[in-house]
Amino acid sequence: MKIKPIRAEELTGEDSPLQSLFWARAKSILGWKPYAFEINEEQRLLLLVRRIAPLFFFAYVPFGPSGPVDLSMLSEGLKQAIDEPVFAIRYDLPFTDTAFETGGLLSLSYSIQPERTVRIDLQKPLVYRKRALRALKKCENRYTVRPYRGEPILFEQWYETYRQTALRDRFHPRSKEYFFHLLSIDEDKMVKPILLLAFGQNEVVGGVLLIEGKKETIYLAGSSTRPNVGYLLQDGAIRRTKERGGELYDLFGISNQSGYLASLDLFKTAFGGEIVKREPSLDYPTRALRYRLFTALERHRYRFSRSLQQG
Repeated sequence: MKIKPIRAEELTGEDSPLQSLFWARAKSILGWKPYAFEINEEQRLLLLVRRIAPLFFFAYVPFGPSGPVDLSMLSEGLKQAIDEPVFAIRYDLPFTDTAFETGGLLSLSYSIQPERTVRIDLQKPLVYRKRALRALKKCENRYTVRPYRGEPILFEQWYETYRQTALRDRFHPRSKEYFFHLLSIDEDKMVKPILLLAFGQNEVVGGVLLIEGKKETIYLAGSSTRPNVGYLLQDGAIRRTKERGGELYDLFGISNQSGYLASLDLFKTAFGGEIVKREPSLDYPTRALRYRLFTALERHRYRFSRSLQQG
C-alpha cells in the first residue's frame, strides 16, 4: 500500500466535507493536529491526532477512507507516517455500500459520529411529508430566512437561541468561540461554512449551521425559539443546496432506536429522504495497555452522558 504525505491544502472534501481542509482547520481549535495523505494514488485522507494525556496520543479518521482498502494495512502505514506514538487509530467509516477489509480492527458499541442518518437525494424531486408541509404553511408570512453575513450582533443573537435550544433539548452546547472560529475559516475553496438565520419581526429566532461541499451539504447544528421555525430553516438549507447544484443533503444523525430522541427522528424524517446506516466506530489498537485504559474511561463517560440525556 502506497501512503504519501500531502499538504492539508490538497484535501478536496469531494467525498465528504469532513475530509477537507475546512474540517482540518475546524478541529484544530479543539486541539487536533491534522495530517493529510494520498492513498494508492487514488484517494486522499484526513487523519487527526490529539494528545489526550501525557504520553497518550489518539488518531482519528472522520468519514474516511472513501474507497475500499485494507484498514489494517492502512493503519500500519499511517502509524509509521505520523510523528506521535499513538495508542490507537479510530475510523468512522462513511455512509456507503463500499466493502472495507476490517480484519484486525475492533468494532465498538458506540460511535463518535452518527451511525444512522437521513440523506436527501437532491437529484430527485423533493417529497416532504405532511407534518413538514403543515409546519411550513404555518410559517408563511411570519418569518424570513437569509444567510449570516458576518454581523457581530446577529451572531450573538443566534448563539443565544442556540444556548436556549440546548437547555430545552438537553444537549451540551458548543462554545461561542468554537462556532465563531468555524464561521471564520475561509481557506478552503471547496468546502465552506454557512449559517442560515431565521427572523421574526427583525429578531433572530433560530439558525442552522451547515457545511457546504461541492456535492454534499451537512447540517451541523441548529436552533429555534419559535414553533415550526426549525422546519423553515431546514427547508431553506435543502433548497439552497439544490439550487447551487448540490447532490446530497445530510441531516446528520438520527437515533439508534433510543426513545428520548424520538421527536428528533420525526423532525428529520419529515423532509423525505432515505434512512441510511453504517457500522459503529472501528479501532486499530497499537499500544494495548494505554488503549485498554482509554476505552475503560471512555465507556464510563459515554454511559454517564447517555444517562443525563435520558433524564
